[in-house]
Amino acid sequence: MKKPRTYKQLRNDPRVSDWSDERSMGACNDGLWIYLAPGWVTWGECLLTIHEWTVAECCDDVALAVYSPEDWVDAAQFNGSPSLLPAG
Repeated sequence: MKKPRTYKQLRNDPRVSDWSDERSMGACNDGLWIYLAPGWVTWGECLLTIHEWTVAECCDDVALAVYSPEDWVDAAQFNGSPSLLPAG
């Protein structure tokens, strides 16, 4: 899978299910949040979300994400999310 390089490519990447751009919220500047699609986890930490301050950092992290349904189920249960994966 190709590495996303722009914010638009990042939002449309199949590894990404949702995002939140909180960079320009005044005093509550909280960077970018990327929520990975079911089955995808961050490399190394097996997390379901990516939190970075720049688009470039988020693109790097998404490019390193791995498809691991077993780790996704473990992480989802830890976060209290239902452990359902899409069929296929």
